[in-house]
Amino acid sequence: MYRKLLTLGTWLLGIGLVGLGIHALLDPSAASQGYGVLLGDDNPGYIIAAGMRDLALGLATIGVLLRHRKALPFLLAPMLVIPLADVGLVLKHGEATMLGVAPHAVGVVGICVLLVLSLRENG
Repeated sequence: MYRKLLTLGTWLLGIGLVGLGIHALLDPSAASQGYGVLLGDDNPGYIIAAGMRDLALGLATIGVLLRHRKALPFLLAPMLVIPLADVGLVLKHGEATMLGVAPHAVGVVGICVLLVLSLRENG
């Protein structure tokens, strides 16, 4: 049961991150609204950088799941820093509302759950 949850959750995380990365590349303005910090001065650099980060992490997540599953805790633990930092960035520089913070807070919880499941699996 836990193995299936970990597999499904990790696939969803990886695919979701790849999707966020592609979205940021194709439409940085809309992606910045979803991120919670609106673009200013027509400079999409930060959102494209965040999108490339998400794309790379999504591909790495899928790769580790498929080829080195036992290494998942070593990927997920440091990955937890990213949505935590995103919450702080949105609170300081963006829409410090529930809608602005919620996606990142959900990311924190989701990665925590996957981390616990991966640690349990590796026992």
